[in-house]
Amino acid sequence: MIVGYQKKSKGAVVNNDPPKTIAVIPVAESKVETKLLITPKTETPAKTEVKPAASNVEDKNKEGGYFKKTFSTQSPSNDKMKSEKGTAAAFKSTSGWEDGKYYCLYNTAPAGTIIKITNQNNQKFVYAKVLDVIPDLKQNEGILIRLSNAAQTELGAATDSFEVILNY
Repeated sequence: MIVGYQKKSKGAVVNNDPPKTIAVIPVAESKVETKLLITPKTETPAKTEVKPAASNVEDKNKEGGYFKKTFSTQSPSNDKMKSEKGTAAAFKSTSGWEDGKYYCLYNTAPAGTIIKITNQNNQKFVYAKVLDVIPDLKQNEGILIRLSNAAQTELGAATDSFEVILNY
């Protein structure tokens, strides 16, 4: 693309500088800003390295999620750790899909507690933070814990309810 033009008039001095060009660098991801370089047409554009913008979201830890570190600092020694087996079900949530922050509803542990939840069928596990107690509704009868749907997916549960082991 050529920007500018030369106007010739009687007695006027003509600018013989080459016209300026704009080089648009293609961008691979939408997180990276497009940079415009204005260089004379006769020169080759300077080599520029386009780096993706740093992400504000930490990469999800595949080994259990965001709360794994917190669990290891809050948990008592193995002889005092509480363990429970039962049925888990899921609730819809937007959290956890990108950042690995899994949440749950659980009646025994106080809000803020991090629980290690292990799927008994495949031994996959996640660490989830207790938000509150499970509401006393008919649909929750027989449910030990309710997990965010992102946690359920990470555990590899194919059904709406599945057997889990809880440690906290």
